Amino acid sequence: MENNENLLPVENPEFTEPPKAAKKPSNKRNWVYRGLMAIFAVIFLVSAGFLVDYYIESTRQRNQYDDLSNLVNQNRPTIAPTQPTDPVTPSTPVDPS
Repeated sequence: MENNENLLPVENPEFTEPPKAAKKPSNKRNWVYRGLMAIFAVIFLVSAGFLVDYYIESTRQRNQYDDLSNLVNQNRPTIAPTQPTDPVTPSTPVDPS
């Protein structure tokens, strides 16, 4: 077997790096992260609420417009086209003097 003691850790196949201890995030950083996430969640929920409200209002207005259109079409008188009985003759100009 070869002498692996002089090799660098990267070159030594028998070398295993000791596990590093997980770095615990500071309480201040954790608090800021949670605060920002809460703010973004509130902004998202408010925006979604406005979007849903917009679509509900749009549907309500469309239904009201359809009702109004149906009301107008029901009360519209039907007028049959007629032909003039007397031909229209141009009148003679009136002399202003």
